[in-house]
Amino acid sequence: AARDAPPPPPQPQLPSNSELSSSELIRSERSNSGFKGVYKVSSGATPYRVQVYRKGTVVHLGRYATAEEAARVYAATPEGIADLAARDAPPPPPQPQLPSNSELSSSELIRSERSSTGFKGVYK
Repeated sequence: AARDAPPPPPQPQLPSNSELSSSELIRSERSNSGFKGVYKVSSGATPYRVQVYRKGTVVHLGRYATAEEAARVYAATPEGIADLAARDAPPPPPQPQLPSNSELSSSELIRSERSSTGFKGVYK
């Protein structure tokens, strides 16, 4: 007799759109709605449109009554999840400060016999 395959392992549960807090919405100063991926396009019952760019193509994800509702839809997309992760990532470490030209001593400059100026990488 054939055995039934075991059930697949449970998948992690992603929050539904209504479970996302307002701090998980991605704000944007460039969007006329105040949220990334959300644009006010009319004054009707559903004036806010959600769109993302995938592989160079604009993908429209629907129209919604409020900017917050539309922002929740955007936040649940792969693009929104990536934006949220990037926003919450720790900042990169600071780059070492290079000395200014006036702070370099003559012993730190690289001499070159082949250069007409006497220094490597410096030309007339």
